Amino acid sequence: MNTAMDAQLFLLESGFSDIRDVIRFASPWPWLITAALALAFILFYWGWKRYQFRQAEIRAAYREPPHQVAERELEALRKEGPSLESEMFSVRVSRVLRHYLEDALSLPAPERTTEEFLNELSDKNSFDDDLRERLSSFLQQNDLVKFARQDLNTEQRSELLDSALRVIRATVSQKESAGTS
Repeated sequence: MNTAMDAQLFLLESGFSDIRDVIRFASPWPWLITAALALAFILFYWGWKRYQFRQAEIRAAYREPPHQVAERELEALRKEGPSLESEMFSVRVSRVLRHYLEDALSLPAPERTTEEFLNELSDKNSFDDDLRERLSSFLQQNDLVKFARQDLNTEQRSELLDSALRVIRATVSQKESAGTS
């Protein structure tokens, strides 16, 4: 016991002080657990985004061509047509055709009035005159129903649908002929 006292006395005389209590550092486990959870979250998020990207690619690969979608919607309208008012029928036929033109040909048809759209179309050389005339005829006939409140009988409804289908088929054949030349 004397030696411990002597050691303390020596330390005090020489200017040194006694060792203090052990300094305790925080356990590394909470930090490691937090880092592991953050890493797991980052990896999960990356994997989820990659999965979504691949699913989008798969959907795009199996997406139905725009002309088939439009034709299917027009045929559904043909069946539903007699139960709709003339104006609603006309609006829906026009919407199908305009969305087809936007999807298939990258033309901003849904946002344009008929006049704006036809003016823009006349500036483009991608349409032949026959197709441009068919589209103009369809849109003007459609506008008469929508804005002049013209009533459509069954024959006129069928004619409006056939006109839209002719425009779609003409664009498809024009795209195919342009792709093969």
